[in-house]
Amino acid sequence: MNAAPAAQAALVIYGDRASFDSANRGLAVENFEEARVPQGGIDAMPNPLDSATSNAIFQPGEILAGLRIRTPDNDSDRALAIPGAGFAGIVPSKTVFGNVFGSGLEAALYEGDAFAVGLDLYNFDFSGVAADRSLSVFGASGLLYNATFSVASSGTFFGISSNEAITRVFLSGLGGYTIRFDNIAFGGAPVPSPGSLALLGLGLAGLGLSRRRKAT
Repeated sequence: MNAAPAAQAALVIYGDRASFDSANRGLAVENFEEARVPQGGIDAMPNPLDSATSNAIFQPGEILAGLRIRTPDNDSDRALAIPGAGFAGIVPSKTVFGNVFGSGLEAALYEGDAFAVGLDLYNFDFSGVAADRSLSVFGASGLLYNATFSVASSGTFFGISSNEAITRVFLSGLGGYTIRFDNIAFGGAPVPSPGSLALLGLGLAGLGLSRRRKAT
């Protein structure tokens, strides 16, 4: 993975869900299982997908408040595709993806209280190969993190926590492929700033010294 974190942000990056979940307990998770699509089937809808969506696939309130999914580079009336479990033999559960090969996919966190985000990323094509993707994470101040890494058709986890509220995660498209998001966890508390971490370390060191003195 080639990564470029923002210099002003305190960030923690996670490459597996177990580590992310352990560090960020109790987050809301959107898994799109309310979708009204048959097993092995698929349906499509326009942008965006959020808690206000009202169509044949989702009813209002079935997507978690604070999360909005859209394809920023494709605004057709079938911009988002929602497959059922087993679709094409390679989709394990209900999910959402950009419905045009080469389109990117964005998860916006619009309530301003998400300091941690973890999600499963999928590269969708029928050959089952992995492909390099560019992932960007934004906060109120602008770009927080950018990385290029290989996303597998079987799924690649990405997680991040920050001392600044995360406003959106964008994964760029690639011709001949499209992108899926699933199991989006978000919320949490701010990561301590580097200065706070240093002070905390000093405090713990002092506490240890005090205990040693009392023991002598």
